This record gives sequence, structure tokens and C-alpha cells, in this order.
Amino acid sequence: MTITTTLRRLQAAGACKPLYEHLKEALGPIGPNDPINALQILEYNGVVDLEWFLNSSACIENPKPALAEYKRITDSAWTEYKRITDSAWTEHNRITDSAWTEHNRIMDSARAEYQRIEDPAWATILKN
Repeated sequence: MTITTTLRRLQAAGACKPLYEHLKEALGPIGPNDPINALQILEYNGVVDLEWFLNSSACIENPKPALAEYKRITDSAWTEYKRITDSAWTEHNRITDSAWTEHNRIMDSARAEYQRIEDPAWATILKN
């Protein structure tokens, strides 16, 4: 199934002006009622605009079956992405927490040594 629209339908549905103009420019010479394939919207304007288009009134054909399939695929992809990134962030935090603890331990020691040297130096300077 091919889902199409036209420039006129996109305007009537309230397409964002800058992205509408970008699509119009990317398509080249096209009339206001010439068909535009949903894949062209994806190619030139990206996923966010495609999602807007499929949920708008600009579609000529019924987009519900395609939207349902898109949602089915993206939902499982997001679930897998979240599963992977959650474990990666857990490992990242485990490593960085211990690294920050060690960093702070060393910096505290360095600051104390700096203070130990700086205080008498300032005392000498201010005395003179």
C-alpha cells in the first residue's frame, strides 16, 4: 500500500511552514495537487514529519494500517533499546561512581597539601 498526499493537503492540514518549504524544495518542480509518497516525506524531512503526516488529515489513503505496523515495529525496537541502554547505564554508573570516589579522594588530599603549603606562604607575604 502506498500512502500519498499533495502539497495542497499538507498545507490544509497545517504542516509546519519551514519543513513544508524544505519538502517542497527537495521535491523540485511539483504542482499543488501532484502526489507525494510518504517515503519521500521520510527521506527529505525525517521520521518526526512522517509521524505527523500519518497522524494528520493530509493522507489521501487510510494510514491506520501502516501506522499500526509502524507502531508495532517501533515499540519493540524501543523496548529492546531501553533494555540495552538500561544495562549499559547501570555499568557506566558503577564504573564512574568508583572513579569519581577515587578522584575526590586524591583531590581532597591534593587540596589539603596545597593548603598546608599555601597558608604559611600567605602568612609570610602578608607579614612583610
